[in-house]
This record gives sequence, C-alpha cells and structure tokens, in this order.
Amino acid sequence: MWTLIKNEFKTKGSQPVFYIILGIISLLQVLMVTMMIKFFDTITVNSPFLKAPFRVNNAFYLGRSLFFTVIVGAIIGYYIISVEYKNNTWEMLLLGTGDKKKILWSKFITSTLYYWGYQVIAYILFLIIQMTYFKLSVDWQFSMLALLSLIFSSLILFTLQLMAHYFISNGTSAITFAVVLIILIILMGRISKFMSYVVVSLTSQYLLVIVQFNVMYFLGIIGLNIFGAIILMLFVCKKFNL
Repeated sequence: MWTLIKNEFKTKGSQPVFYIILGIISLLQVLMVTMMIKFFDTITVNSPFLKAPFRVNNAFYLGRSLFFTVIVGAIIGYYIISVEYKNNTWEMLLLGTGDKKKILWSKFITSTLYYWGYQVIAYILFLIIQMTYFKLSVDWQFSMLALLSLIFSSLILFTLQLMAHYFISNGTSAITFAVVLIILIILMGRISKFMSYVVVSLTSQYLLVIVQFNVMYFLGIIGLNIFGAIILMLFVCKKFNL
C-alpha cells in the first residue's frame, strides 16, 4: 500500500501544473476572504465564543472554506483519479497490483494527504495576513481548533467529490459534479433546520454557530467524518467498475 502511495507522489511530482493550480486556488481563497473581511467590516456574530476579532475573522474563513473544499476535491480528484481514465491506465494498474482495493485506497489516501497539505498551507497564509495586514494577535488555541476543523470536518464532503472521479470516466464531467454538490449543500441548508444542522455538522462551519465549545461534540464530528469517509470508500471499493 505505502509503495503505491509513494509512487503516486512521485508521479505527481513530475506534474508542476498540478501544484501551480492548487497554489493559485489557495491564494484566491485567502485573498477573497481577506477582501470580504476588509470591505464588509461589519461582520457580526452572536456567539460569545467568537467575540474576539481574530476569532470572528477565522470563523468567516471557515465558512467560506466550504466551497473551496469541493473545488480542491475536484482538482485533486482529476489529477489523481480521473487521469487514469484519460490515459487508459486503470487496467494496467489493476493487473500490476492484483488487488483493486489497494489501488483505490492508495489513491484516496494520496488525495486526502494533498487535501490536508492544501488546507494547512492556505490557513497558514491566512494567519500571516491576520498578523501582518490586520495586525491581530494570534489565538493559537482557536487556530488549532480551526485547523483541525478544516482538515477533518469536511472529509465526507471531500470524499463525495472524489467518488465522482471514481465512477465518472469523463474527468470534465467529474469536475462539473462539484457545482452540483455545492448546489445540493446550499439547498440542504435551506430545506429545514435539521438539514441545516447536518450541513453544519459535516463541514468546517461548526465553529461558526456554537455558543460554548464542547470537546466531546467536536471530536464526535471529526469521528463522524472519518467514519463516513471510510464507509463511502468501502462503497467505492465494492461498486467500482471499469
């Protein structure tokens, strides 16, 4: 398994366009949120947990990260999964390994590691802007919560986007699924309070709405995302067909 993952990283290392695109998206995300905070400086929250300006700005960043999670998932899925359809190399991979599940899981793990790396780098850039441009003191405790939320609390959403690349042979169509997924998330949030609660619990928006932080509930959300992502991948392994 780890040999397959290393090979994935080695292969992607020879594709600078992949890294350039992820870099551009991270800059766009950070700059967009920065401009929105700057020009809409009347951002207010009712939660006493988010009273400090630093926490308000970071909560705003978490809320906007939802859409970029899907976009980044679409790009990563294209370059790691859909490319096998494009190059007609699925059969060669499966025959060379002899275990289809290992191939599928190695691509999922590689994709997730790239996703985590993206989130860490983008958030560090945003922290730098908080310290330099907005001249705010960093609340490291809240920053760690925010980073954990970015990394783990959208795994189900990220995995759903990757599933499109496993099941849709056309890479462009799989990327287009990101738009459908975003629309579904928005609609879910507006259908009912329960569906809105589901969206909040399965994305990094959890920290935006809480009145008091609860460690066990936060860990529960993370655990639910990890468990849900694993279940989705087990479904992929069972239903994947060339």
